[in-house]
Amino acid sequence: GTAGVYLATWPHSLGGGLTWGHGLLHVADAVLVAGLTAVGFVVGRVVTWRGIALVLALGCYLLLGISAYVDTPSGRLAPAQEPGVSEGIPALWLAPVIAVWVGGLALAALVGHLARRRLLALVPLLAAALAGTVLVQTGDDAWRTDPRAQRLVCDDGTPRICVTERHRNLLAPTGEALSGLRERLAGAPGLPERFVEERRGHRVRRDSGEVPLPSFTPLGRTVVRGEVADEAVFTWETVAGLISPDCPDPSGGALEDVVWTYLAPAHRRNLSDPAEALRWAERYRGAEGVAETRAALNKLDRLRALPE
Repeated sequence: GTAGVYLATWPHSLGGGLTWGHGLLHVADAVLVAGLTAVGFVVGRVVTWRGIALVLALGCYLLLGISAYVDTPSGRLAPAQEPGVSEGIPALWLAPVIAVWVGGLALAALVGHLARRRLLALVPLLAAALAGTVLVQTGDDAWRTDPRAQRLVCDDGTPRICVTERHRNLLAPTGEALSGLRERLAGAPGLPERFVEERRGHRVRRDSGEVPLPSFTPLGRTVVRGEVADEAVFTWETVAGLISPDCPDPSGGALEDVVWTYLAPAHRRNLSDPAEALRWAERYRGAEGVAETRAALNKLDRLRALPE
């Protein structure tokens, strides 16, 4: 099943890729499944009631599920390890320790039930106890931030577009989505140096010559199957980071909407659909809103009529 999922998603991979730590976690998962099978076998031999299978299944589900969401040291004993952020990489030692923890408990139950010398069950039980102690005391050291989520990859356009190395496969689709915006900005004074994907621990500031790109995550919203889902909306959201809220409007009108619509003419956004904009103004802002919208539409026509 895991191999099938990887093969199905491989053509749309964003470049983050697998690490040895992730691969070993799948091995630990296999040990967990085998361990649960062994525990189920032992319980089935000891308890003859037919309903014990359902009780054991629900109990394991609750035990594993609840422990995975408990933010305490004991919660780290949950085999379903998950990083605090999507850019997390598991340490190489994490999966073997989990395998010893869950496998040791299962093996102790199996040996204790089947072996002639039941004291032998103390060996895997001791190994499980040591592994569990390591998991409880590690804290956040079991996961580290992927350095590829911090390094930037940029194109040669103006302004430049920069994405993290984990999302390098989105550099070309992002450039294609913002090609129209770049054309409209060509030659304008005061342009930022680059549009940048925001990274964990790094704040994009206007005075640094950077403008944030819309977030690519969670995947399936902005990005679908390795492509920008809606280029018009993506451009519209990019312009949102480009326009400064501190720039005064000398004419006293809604010039921000005018410029925004000119740079990102997305349907049903701002003034892109004049009829819809007038209906919205009449419904929610009355006659004054309609007058302001008509004035803004006139400004937009003037802006579009200006020479290059």
